[in-house]
Amino acid sequence: MGKAAGSTGPSYRPHGLTGSLASAWRGLRQAWLAERNLRIHAVFAWIVLAVAQLLRVSRLEFLILVIAVVLVIAAELANTALELVTNLAAGGHRPMAGATKNIAAAMVLVTAAGASVVGLGVFWPYLPQLPALTLSGLRSRPPVVLLHGAGILTLALAGLLVPRRRF
Repeated sequence: MGKAAGSTGPSYRPHGLTGSLASAWRGLRQAWLAERNLRIHAVFAWIVLAVAQLLRVSRLEFLILVIAVVLVIAAELANTALELVTNLAAGGHRPMAGATKNIAAAMVLVTAAGASVVGLGVFWPYLPQLPALTLSGLRSRPPVVLLHGAGILTLALAGLLVPRRRF
């Protein structure tokens, strides 16, 4: 099938698994370039997971943190999609469109608050040992520290330096 009416990009209908994955990656890239909050969430996600590794949290605790992080990123992507659909459907400023966007933003807020509670629950037992654990983690695992530091710096710079693009 060809392009959708009014579309400037490739057809929105993927063909097979490869096409579906290509569409998903394209959507992730578009959201990354357009949504500053997505980039901010990604930086915080990496920081949380890096600290979890340095503190050597259990495998289960780490997986719980990963799930919380993924839920926040997924909520931000859903919020972006809902905003785009709302803009498309409303065709201008409408009170119901504003309410829809506010509710979608609330979804991200609730998800991020829940993830914060999960993070606090996981990290709480480690807080008294945090200075010693972090220093020993830094000393005993320099490659991991360098990798995470470079990743966090890259994401932070990408969040600051990537110009905002609208869809």
